[in-house]
Amino acid sequence: MIRLLAVVAFLTTCVLTLAQTGSRMTSKKGLPPGYWPLEKSQPIIDKTQTIRLATDLSHLSAGERKAVEKLIEAGNLHGCATPQRLRRRHPARVAEQQASP
Repeated sequence: MIRLLAVVAFLTTCVLTLAQTGSRMTSKKGLPPGYWPLEKSQPIIDKTQTIRLATDLSHLSAGERKAVEKLIEAGNLHGCATPQRLRRRHPARVAEQQASP
C-alpha cells in the first residue's frame, strides 16, 4: 500500500510539473528592469526542465503494476503526456529517440 501511494505521489508530481512547463510570457512589454527577455531566458528554461521517467517497477506486485498502468492511462486521457504534447514541448528529445536504434 505504501508503494502504491509513493507511485501515485510520484506520478502526481510529474503531472503537475508538466502542467507548469508552458511559457506565460508572450511579449517583452511589462518586464521589470533587469529581467532577461524571453529569447534569452527560454533556452535555459527549456534545457533545465527535462524530466526523465525511468523508474524501476519490478519490485511492485501485480496489483500495484496494474494500478500504475491505470494511472498512466488516466494521465494520457487528460493529455498530460500525449505524443503530440511531447513533440511540441521537447522536439529535440523526440528526434533523439527516433534516431536511436
